[in-house]
Amino acid sequence: MRKGNIKNIVLMVTIITIMMIGCKEVSVSSPESNSIPINLNLQIFGKNNLQRIYLETISKINLQTNKPVIIPPDSIKDVIKFPDSLYNQGIFIYSSISERNEIIGDTLKIFEDEKGYNLFNIINSYPSNGEYQSYCTWKYFADTNKIYVGEKPNAKLLFEIPLKLNNIYASPFDTIKIIDTVQLKIKAGNFNTYKIERNQTINEDMKYQVFQYIVPDVGVVLVEEKFISIEIDNVTGQNATIVQFRRRELISYN
Repeated sequence: MRKGNIKNIVLMVTIITIMMIGCKEVSVSSPESNSIPINLNLQIFGKNNLQRIYLETISKINLQTNKPVIIPPDSIKDVIKFPDSLYNQGIFIYSSISERNEIIGDTLKIFEDEKGYNLFNIINSYPSNGEYQSYCTWKYFADTNKIYVGEKPNAKLLFEIPLKLNNIYASPFDTIKIIDTVQLKIKAGNFNTYKIERNQTINEDMKYQVFQYIVPDVGVVLVEEKFISIEIDNVTGQNATIVQFRRRELISYN
């Protein structure tokens, strides 16, 4: 895979996880919308008007060599100011993400503002410092106790409320399973979470797995995502099994 495709993979994986990168939407509330009773099942993703702050990192590692596949050339390495501690771990994107919930009736929108630093942008757009900002919106709706992502008529069933262990929601090439309850300690505090596993087989060379940890009335507190593909390692120039990790951790909420 060409170096220029790296960014596309990041976007593709993010879209798979139900984020619509690059969208920008303005929320307009009215007295009528504020008077519509909300579907409480949607609060599995956090209460209405709840705000959350996350730290997110994305890294890429060659599984054969256990080394990063995105490293700046020596000609700019001393200039770009990207922390050694990050790219030595394979981390090429790190960002701060703020979210706000808006629930009206059976519909939930999560408005997201992300600000971060992208090593890939630095390498390919030098002397760029790699800073970026993006906006997007996650859209969900509830039909009685069933939670869907997207908009009708093409919305996808995620799961039913209340969450029950071992419940499986499957469609071709895509499976979501409620696998466990987990006591979790993260920067935002200690939580009793539901652990949800999602698996997708995109093709024989691309597989995707994500674990989401969800707390009712708070929302997603931790995401650990893995995308495995066969592609050319830009460091070695050889075909290799590459794994891209994404980790999003809740820092605070109110």
